[in-house]
Amino acid sequence: MMTPSIILSFVLTLCTIIYTGINYLLWQESIKTRRELSCPNLIAYLKFSEDHKSVELLIENIGNGVARDVKVVVLEDYDVVGYYALSSIGIVQNGFKSFPPKYKLKYPLNLREKVYAEGQKEYIKLEISYFHLFDKKLINHTETFDLSFTSISNQGYLNY
Repeated sequence: MMTPSIILSFVLTLCTIIYTGINYLLWQESIKTRRELSCPNLIAYLKFSEDHKSVELLIENIGNGVARDVKVVVLEDYDVVGYYALSSIGIVQNGFKSFPPKYKLKYPLNLREKVYAEGQKEYIKLEISYFHLFDKKLINHTETFDLSFTSISNQGYLNY
């Protein structure tokens, strides 16, 4: 026969197990949140310059962590000017040792007219790889960016 003390002990044990499970899930969520808040996030994108007369390639860390040993590989090159290719810019040639949060690199590419004249089939393809530290472990990130001039051709507000 079940006495009230046995029933209460059983209920207490069941509540303790459920409470422990919930705490475990909260702990896992806390680790994921901390990782997300301390992780760098490097992106590359194209945009018109402030005067809308040229196009710029931007590489930016939109995360809150520091990216280390950043390497950029140009998979589809682009001639900025006849003698100057995108693969010859500083970060592609030398890498970047430490890329802090909210840091941005700008590289002017060409005049706006060239985007409309040739931009329908022109694009840049980059692969960005970097490391960051989390809990004393190096974590590697690699991402490929296909940057098409067509995607920004409608952002130009000035007509020629």
